[in-house]
Amino acid sequence: MPSRPPTRKQLETLKFVKDFTKKNKWPPSIKEVATKFGITWTPAQKRLRALEAHGLISREYGKERAISVL
Repeated sequence: MPSRPPTRKQLETLKFVKDFTKKNKWPPSIKEVATKFGITWTPAQKRLRALEAHGLISREYGKERAISVL
């Protein structure tokens, strides 16, 4: 677990994942995360990896829409 708390951008991403999942009954794709924040795939992936490192989400690699909020 990282020694620093999640950043504001990471927490905004977490909120988006929670809200999207609640509304649609499935989690967003990485592309949808990127589109929401006006970023490319790589920074979106980094935010999700950071949230995972903080123990706030889990992901199943190799699967689409496999983000779970813990």
